[in-house]
Amino acid sequence: MKPTRRLKPLFIAGATFLLLGATHGAPAADRSAPPPNSRPATPPTGGGEGGSERSPGGALPINGIAAVVNGDVITYSQVRDLVGPREKLLRSQFSGEELITKIKEVRGAALKDLIDRQLILQAFSKEHA
Repeated sequence: MKPTRRLKPLFIAGATFLLLGATHGAPAADRSAPPPNSRPATPPTGGGEGGSERSPGGALPINGIAAVVNGDVITYSQVRDLVGPREKLLRSQFSGEELITKIKEVRGAALKDLIDRQLILQAFSKEHA
């Protein structure tokens, strides 16, 4: 990253699990329109044609863009790696709508944590470049 590069707004795109809890406490300007080459956020859906069936809590795609932080991509696999053990525990403790709600909360919090980490790394790189 160039040291003279100005920070761009934070773009959130394609995160199906963001609908609940992930935007809590974040300024609206930080989570603005998605980048032009991204897909819009879509809510998780139950079953359907073309392999779009979802498990409880809505399965994440194999991989894709969960968020873009000043040009740096955060992928679904990064979110999945972070929440995997927690989701396993939740699945043993909850079921039905309560499980879905808990998984969405955990995924939203994990994405927020990954975004915060990326912003910290970018600020550190900018200061020490």
